[in-house]
This record gives sequence, structure tokens and C-alpha cells, in this order.
Amino acid sequence: MARKAARRRAKTQRQYRWVDTGARTAYANSCSLQSSAEAVFAHFGIDERLERRIAISPAMAKRLAALLARIVKDYEARYGELRLE
Repeated sequence: MARKAARRRAKTQRQYRWVDTGARTAYANSCSLQSSAEAVFAHFGIDERLERRIAISPAMAKRLAALLARIVKDYEARYGELRLE
């Protein structure tokens, strides 16, 4: 039964091939979040000066939260526990 569920999840996961031509990278050392019924807004900046605002759906925010949790867990397993300052 667990195998069927794992196969079903594997089939429903989307595989993306990112085209990053023209993609811009921005550094941020501060972030704040706001939400409404329709969207979650992430504000990224440097030293509390807003540089970028990104709006995503609540469902995407939930997927992002799960991905971030997994990345932080992997990071801490490799490099040690992160401390919040």
C-alpha cells in the first residue's frame, strides 16, 4: 500500500526543465511576508530596504515552505545547526 502511494506521488510531481536565459540573481539579507486570501507576498531587501516583492499563490507558498524545510534540514545535516540571530 505504501508503495502505491509513493508511485502515485512520483507520478504527480512535476518535472521542470528551467530555461534561465535572462534570469537575474538578487541578494537579500532581510525578508518579510504578508498574505491575503488570494496571495502570499514576500518582500526581500538589503538591510530592510525593499528590493523585490514576489507574489505567489497560497498553494505555491505551501510547496515553497516544504522545500525550504527540506533544504534547511539537509544544510544542517551537512554543516551544523543554523542559529537565528
